[in-house]
Amino acid sequence: MKPTKKTESQLIEVYNKWLHSYLNGDIKTYDSYFDDAYHFIGSTQNEEFLNRTDTTHFFANTADQLAGKCDLRNESKTIEQFGELVFITHLFDAWFLNEKQYNYYGRFRFTSTLQEKTNGWRFIYQHFSTPDGKTEVGETIGFDKISKENAVLKEAIKRRTFELEEKNRELEIEGALERIRTQAIAMKQPSDLLDIVVTMRNEFIKLGHEANYFWHMMWLPKIYEKAMTSGDGTKIGFVMELPRHIHVDISLLAAWEKSNESTVVYAMNAEEAIDYIDKMVSLGDFKNIDPQAPTHDDIKHIGGLTFIMARTSHGEIGYSLPGVVNNPPKEDIEILVQFAKAFDLAHQRFLDLQKSERQAREVQIELALEKVRSRTMAMQHSDELAETSFLLDTQVRDLGIKTRGCAFNIYNKNDSTEWFSSEQGTMPTYQTPRENIFLEYYDIGKSGQTIHIKNFEGRECAKHYEYMCTIPVMGDALIKLKENGGSFPANQIDHVIYFKYGYLLFITLESVPKAHDIFKRFAKVFEQTYTRFLDLKKAEEQAREAQIEYALEKVRSRTMAMQHSNELPEAANDLFLQVQALGIPAWSAGYCTWDENKTNATANMSSEGVVQKPFVLPIVGVGYDFQKPLQNGASFHIDELGGDGIVKHYEFMRTLPIFGEVIDGILEAGFPLPTFQIFHIVYFDYGYVMFITYEPVPKAHDIFKRFGKVFEQTYTRFLDLQKAEAQTKEAQIEAALETVRSRSLSMQKPDELQEVVTVVSEKLKDLGIVMDAGGVIICTYSKESKDVVHWIASPDYSHSGKYLVPYFDHQIFKDTWDSKNNGDEWFSKSYSVKEKNSFFQHCFEHSDYKHFPEEIKDLVLKKNHHTLSFAWNEHSAILVPSHTKGLVPTLKEREILIRFAKVFEQAYIRFMDLQVKEEQSIALLEEKQRLEKTLKNLQETQKQLIQSEKMASLGELTAGIAHEIQNPLNFVNNFSEVSNELIDEMNEELDKGDLEEVKAISLDIKQNLEKINHHGKRAEGIVKGMLQHSRTSTAEKEPTDINKLADEYLRLAYHGLRAKDKTFNAELITDFDDTIGKIFIIPQDMGRVILNLITNAFYAVNEKVKSPLTPKGGTNDSEKVYKPTVCVSTNKLDNNAIVSISDNGNGIPKSIVDKIFQPFFTTKPTGQGTGLGLSMSYDIITKGHGGKLLVETIEKEGTTFIIELPYTNQPIN
Repeated sequence: MKPTKKTESQLIEVYNKWLHSYLNGDIKTYDSYFDDAYHFIGSTQNEEFLNRTDTTHFFANTADQLAGKCDLRNESKTIEQFGELVFITHLFDAWFLNEKQYNYYGRFRFTSTLQEKTNGWRFIYQHFSTPDGKTEVGETIGFDKISKENAVLKEAIKRRTFELEEKNRELEIEGALERIRTQAIAMKQPSDLLDIVVTMRNEFIKLGHEANYFWHMMWLPKIYEKAMTSGDGTKIGFVMELPRHIHVDISLLAAWEKSNESTVVYAMNAEEAIDYIDKMVSLGDFKNIDPQAPTHDDIKHIGGLTFIMARTSHGEIGYSLPGVVNNPPKEDIEILVQFAKAFDLAHQRFLDLQKSERQAREVQIELALEKVRSRTMAMQHSDELAETSFLLDTQVRDLGIKTRGCAFNIYNKNDSTEWFSSEQGTMPTYQTPRENIFLEYYDIGKSGQTIHIKNFEGRECAKHYEYMCTIPVMGDALIKLKENGGSFPANQIDHVIYFKYGYLLFITLESVPKAHDIFKRFAKVFEQTYTRFLDLKKAEEQAREAQIEYALEKVRSRTMAMQHSNELPEAANDLFLQVQALGIPAWSAGYCTWDENKTNATANMSSEGVVQKPFVLPIVGVGYDFQKPLQNGASFHIDELGGDGIVKHYEFMRTLPIFGEVIDGILEAGFPLPTFQIFHIVYFDYGYVMFITYEPVPKAHDIFKRFGKVFEQTYTRFLDLQKAEAQTKEAQIEAALETVRSRSLSMQKPDELQEVVTVVSEKLKDLGIVMDAGGVIICTYSKESKDVVHWIASPDYSHSGKYLVPYFDHQIFKDTWDSKNNGDEWFSKSYSVKEKNSFFQHCFEHSDYKHFPEEIKDLVLKKNHHTLSFAWNEHSAILVPSHTKGLVPTLKEREILIRFAKVFEQAYIRFMDLQVKEEQSIALLEEKQRLEKTLKNLQETQKQLIQSEKMASLGELTAGIAHEIQNPLNFVNNFSEVSNELIDEMNEELDKGDLEEVKAISLDIKQNLEKINHHGKRAEGIVKGMLQHSRTSTAEKEPTDINKLADEYLRLAYHGLRAKDKTFNAELITDFDDTIGKIFIIPQDMGRVILNLITNAFYAVNEKVKSPLTPKGGTNDSEKVYKPTVCVSTNKLDNNAIVSISDNGNGIPKSIVDKIFQPFFTTKPTGQGTGLGLSMSYDIITKGHGGKLLVETIEKEGTTFIIELPYTNQPIN
């Protein structure tokens, strides 16, 4: 049936791609469309392949016959599907390109069967055929045509048979000779001559002649070189060298060699043949022996041997026959002669190839020598000698000399240094002792020999390798070879070639006599170039010494330049970098200094160029012991650590403070810890220098010691610095303590204690005593309870906050109070996360800590470690919290904290004294106020005068007026008392009659009375001013200095409020415009307005001061201390005079700003305001003066009242 259009489209695409690859020789694509079970039948007799591989192989061999040369015409394709199989029948005329034009070849039929596989449609069967041209239409087989063709063919065969038989023999012979000549011309190397001997025998046999062994033999001056086929003639069986006398002793052969005869027949009976063979075996040097060679019995059985030989230009060729054959067929001998001539061509080719081979070999040898010469001449470093040994071994093997290895052995004073390489690679350099085989080779070389061959066989070879296994480095490699399943040779030949500085060793497993001269030439080359190596080595040592000295100088300069002991970690980093710059594979390096008992050392280390925090390292720990070598007087100690030991070592190191966190960080970052390391410890008086490497570095040991010596020299300077630093530190500490003492002694009020707290915290921070929690906490206690007050300075130390933490039942409180009650000077303890969090969760709910920002609370609860350290006193303590494991104040820091705690205790005692004095001062002030009758009378008068809002305003001035009148009254009282005393003195002088003194006293009394009069009038002026402001307004405007009026009321209002409330304070700012001039106003009314607005401003800022929301200090950076400010200003704007009263209070809420000028509206508490002030002020300004009263306010920032008064030259009724 016909497939679907989709399937047919897929099939056509697959078929066309395959056909294109077939017609264009694309083998890969052609093969890719075949199934593994593919079967093919072609149109020719040899085209039947039962599998894919053979089909593709055939196509690959014949593809060039079709590629680009075939054109398909008159095509038709039929596609049919039967189940899973699809059949494509493709008919076409094939035209093939013949030179430059296409010729018709025939009609073809391609039948293909395809099946869909997982990788698409694939061919499983194909059959290519052409139509039968012998059949006619309607016939299956064309018998008639076949019969006619056969008859014609038989007649042709009969005619040609006779001709061919005549020519055939000549052609056979010529063909055989041509094949020999062709093979001779095709020779690529001299050894190919042996293959031609085999070919001659085969061709000889094919021509119908008998021959057993076939040979060729070159007649050289002293020897014969003979190559002979095997018994079956399939290969060369014998290759040998024979002495010339073997034939000279046979007269027939000796005469023939001297004659010009082309051939000779030498027949031997069995006895003669056996004798000849025995001589050949005994005298010959055989390179190859045929295992099928005839025995004596074989020769006896055949009755002897006959040799038929033909002369060549260089010797002979020949063959043997069994038995005694005196007259072999003439044709056989004639053909042998022809073969001899043909073989001469092969021999000439052999000579040419041999010459070329010798030349090529010389070039090859010289090239190998030049490579070794060039490599050694190019050496820049002694380590490159190992590469040279590998190159030497490679070049020798490239020359076809099969070595087991090559070595350079260079003599030292008492031993030798050897570099060994083999096909497997290069070994590390090692030393050979002057003993055993090495002593034997040394002595032979010193005797003057240039080459020595040592053959190790059997047990001697085994003993040799047993000894070699004891040599360091070499022995390790041999033992490892054995452990990995390798073996040592049973026999070995050492070729020792001597030169001036030692010898070259070439190891082979077989004799290589032809290589001896090559070995000598390599030794001569190496001797010439080794001189350069020695020069390089000397220069290298000088350069290395300069490099080392430079590194030492860098470390020396860095340590000498230290100005502070905390530079020691940086100096350790410089040490590591210089060690690394010297090519030493160090992992870590640094300086470790002893504590007082030499049980621990402070380690200042750098690892991989990263400076580590100094940490304390015990002198004995898991995996190391630095104490024992020190006790034994060692100056240098090496200790290797690996396997389970290094695992336990780093488990121990993780327990160390500071360094344990470094290891944790490494592991958390996903980096592995070392699995092997070597400690190199260089001891000096104050500690040791430590170098840690991943591998042995014996050449670096002296360098490590030199670094240790340099550091010991420069460490003296470090100790001097440390001493000076300690003195400087003590001076800094004492200066800081003195600052705290001075601030404590200057305290005048208890509130100033918070300033002392900030000074203590800041000075401790300046001294570097700040843990990761951000600072210290000052704790104060009272005798009455266990509650504690925590004083915490802000981050910028501008203020501090005070937080009450009531006592509750908790382990932290219990431990700290136990320590305090025990009289401890210092207490430090770490608490679990659970203990820490339960403490702070309670504090965040039931103490002043509840005011902390939420982010601070979360941060505290998330910390995974908590350590508290206290420096105690009776009433106070300095607390240092830490959130890092192991991070606690050092011993020196602890001493500083204890000293600061004692100084703060003195400050706190003064604070408690000031608290008592403040309470006493308040009591005294109350008593003083009770006694000030005059002031009380004025206050009573004030109360009586407040009958209206006018009197209420006057009442606001009373305290200010009292303040103003108090000064002149004091002067009057003082001068009156003095005058009274002077009168008493004057009376005494009158009694004495001393008139002069009386006059002088009276003059003093007069002066006092003048002063009393002056201050009395001053008080009178104040009273008149008060009366003037208190009298009823006349509603008449008069020119008034508004600046003076505003300033007077500002001053009176401020002093009045200060008199009532000593704690009140505000910054007063005035900004008066002097050009404003006098304006027509009613002074009494305008004064009430200004007084009312100023009083309201003072009330607003004072309320903000008292508010708990107003910043007064704490731990929050953003909190700034609030400073109350009132500003009064005037200015001239167009035809108006402007008076502005501003404050920075809380402002007026938007919801009430429209109500403030309504009568009886007030925001003050009951009894503190009538609600008429702003209402009356609004009426006075707008109705009484034709002006405006405006308000501008911003909530939480402040309020400004603006009075606009129009200028006028005439009074307004």
